[in-house]
Amino acid sequence: MHSSSTDTRKSPTSRRSAQANAAPDRADDTLLTFPDEVCALTRMEEATLRYKRHRGEAEFLFKMGKRLYAWKSDCIAYIEAHRLADQQD
Repeated sequence: MHSSSTDTRKSPTSRRSAQANAAPDRADDTLLTFPDEVCALTRMEEATLRYKRHRGEAEFLFKMGKRLYAWKSDCIAYIEAHRLADQQD
């Protein structure tokens, strides 16, 4: 019988989850400030985006300190997802 030592090797599923949690490469991305730049890009009102964030529908917005920010690529992906959903309806 084997001793009760713990296997320190990572399982394939734990490696996949670690890769999924890895931060994407943001070298060519732009950090947008909220509300000015984010509202201009999404063409949505500040109050609408704040409400959507409160409901968990604007996950691309995140807080650093007291301010909200978003990556430009995440805003574009959000717009594209809504465009595709509209086409399927």
